[in-house]
Amino acid sequence: NLPGVPQPQYIMHEKIEPTGKTNPILAAAMTTGDNLCIGAKIHSVVSEGMKDNISNTLIDGSLDTRYQASRSSNMYKMAGISNEVVIDLGSKKTFDTYTLVGHATKDTQVAKSFEILVSSDGSNYTAVDYQPENTKATVSVTFDEVSARYVKIRLYEPDSNKTGVTRLSEFMLF
Repeated sequence: NLPGVPQPQYIMHEKIEPTGKTNPILAAAMTTGDNLCIGAKIHSVVSEGMKDNISNTLIDGSLDTRYQASRSSNMYKMAGISNEVVIDLGSKKTFDTYTLVGHATKDTQVAKSFEILVSSDGSNYTAVDYQPENTKATVSVTFDEVSARYVKIRLYEPDSNKTGVTRLSEFMLF
């Protein structure tokens, strides 16, 4: 309230709540077939990357690499999201199944609470699945068929050990 000084505008962030329904996890993980993420690019990342474990390794087709990032401190405090990765498929694709491969094959952590959202324009997203209490290293989920160019992986609780570190080997779309 200083004379002649305009009042600053503060951006307010509310805690982001998952909006997707929880679909059943498939009994057998789907890891073969026409993976639509091969050739895709990482559009954006909200996290603090760690060493050489960059986000591109999340969609490189190899289970020997991993994406590893620590919790995005500011985003977690403001919105309750630990990490968020947006994949650009390059063009609109139709799919109904995803597989998320955690790095739990190498250690004991699994992605515990996460949501998958899709968008045609990269701005307006619709949730297709929410897994609130995952305990599996590899998760495959089928949902109603969608067509989208962008896929967002939003991690609320990135690991079962509550270290705040995300370790994912691969994300696949079928």
